[in-house]
Amino acid sequence: MKITMETLPLKVIKLLKKECSCANGVTIFMKHIIVNTGSPDAKKMEELVGEIIPMVKQYFPEREERLVFVITGEGLKDVEFSIERKIMVKE
Repeated sequence: MKITMETLPLKVIKLLKKECSCANGVTIFMKHIIVNTGSPDAKKMEELVGEIIPMVKQYFPEREERLVFVITGEGLKDVEFSIERKIMVKE
């Protein structure tokens, strides 16, 4: 019996592969979530960032770790951004 622990970055990758419209490929490398647009269009990279942030915040409102993303596109400079951790405080 194989037991695997699904980490938050792996859950996010599964979500992006399923829900993200302009992601061509999604992988993880050294705790960075790498998203390939498959396009040389800088505007698509911006749209992808605008799609990822609300999606992650909606599906994972409580995050115990900081998520780092790198958006890549053919011939374009990579765009790196992060979504900070957020833990709900019990009153």
